Amino acid sequence: MKKFYIKTLGCKVNRYESDGIATELINNGFVKAKTIKDAQICIINTCTVTSKAGMQSRQAIRKIIKSNPSTKVIVTGCYAQIEPEKIRAIENVDEIVSHKDKFKIFDALISKDLSKDHFPFPEPNRCKDTVFRSFEHIVKGEMTRAYLKIQDGCNSYCSYCIIPYARGQSRSMSADEVISNLKGLYSQDFEEAILTGIHLGTWGWDFKKKSSLSELFQKIFKTKDIPRIRISSIEPNELTNDIIDFATDPANLCDHFHIPLQSGDDEILRKMERPYDTESFKKLISKINKKLPNVSIGIDVIAGFPGETIDHFKNPYAFIKDLKI
Repeated sequence: MKKFYIKTLGCKVNRYESDGIATELINNGFVKAKTIKDAQICIINTCTVTSKAGMQSRQAIRKIIKSNPSTKVIVTGCYAQIEPEKIRAIENVDEIVSHKDKFKIFDALISKDLSKDHFPFPEPNRCKDTVFRSFEHIVKGEMTRAYLKIQDGCNSYCSYCIIPYARGQSRSMSADEVISNLKGLYSQDFEEAILTGIHLGTWGWDFKKKSSLSELFQKIFKTKDIPRIRISSIEPNELTNDIIDFATDPANLCDHFHIPLQSGDDEILRKMERPYDTESFKKLISKINKKLPNVSIGIDVIAGFPGETIDHFKNPYAFIKDLKI
């Protein structure tokens, strides 16, 4: 029985996908190693959201190889999609696997066909396919909540972000699949499901008959045997009145929102190519607080954006201080 180890860097979507790979391996006779040194197979699920994340991905690969020179090293994830040549330059990397092939890793291992270059070399910036994993890959354990990835990719192309190139265009899990998976999670005694994606607010925009996240919630909350729902993160311009209203009923959507601000300075927001300004963001936060007095709101901020001056920094500092978050 071969032992494997998975190192995951980056976002909740990566964590979800790593869990899917791990569960497929466990279900087919592989054993999860407690340490890198115990593993015959090491899988590194990389991140490239910043240059530092790319560097950390390379460091993680080298550290694993140094810790266990005899292990078979498989590298996947966003950094593998964007910079496969840089990974290829690292000695003793056995396989570089693109997003579209990452859930074929267990097939190759089971068939003992994981020779050098078993997978096609990833084409940088050419991610087009997504495999949505069903609820069966989530091992219950002691967890009371589970993530469900229902969307992948992004069409926004903010000036600072490489993710649309690493993950490709937005793609969505069908509404029927979402509801089926949520029912499955409930049947496994999970108390809460966290809907996640790369750009969650664009769920359904890619369908032939365009849909939306609020329409999905309408279908979900009409269905019995659905666990409590939480949103992992949603853009401010996609957090609609309908979605906020769903959170007014504690039986439906959790009154918790994670909303990326990125900057509290309008000039920097324009340079970032973000589709809102500070005034609209402030109004949104005020509206949420009025409708949901006990709401929890978290935000993201990027400091040190190229061209940012001390004054640019002071503006978001003051702006955030006055927000009820």
